[in-house]
Amino acid sequence: MEVCQGLMKPVDYDYKHGKVIIQFRCIKCGKTGINKAAPDDNLDRLLQKSQMG
Repeated sequence: MEVCQGLMKPVDYDYKHGKVIIQFRCIKCGKTGINKAAPDDNLDRLLQKSQMG
């Protein structure tokens, strides 16, 4: 959650140095952030969520 208390929705991903980096956007204020994917993250599910309205 962001300072505004909005939920951070996954919107994109990238590969950097052999690691998956997930980009998130706050659904309330629009602030973006990034985070490394955990080994047990389901990337297919994250991408599905990023494409949902």
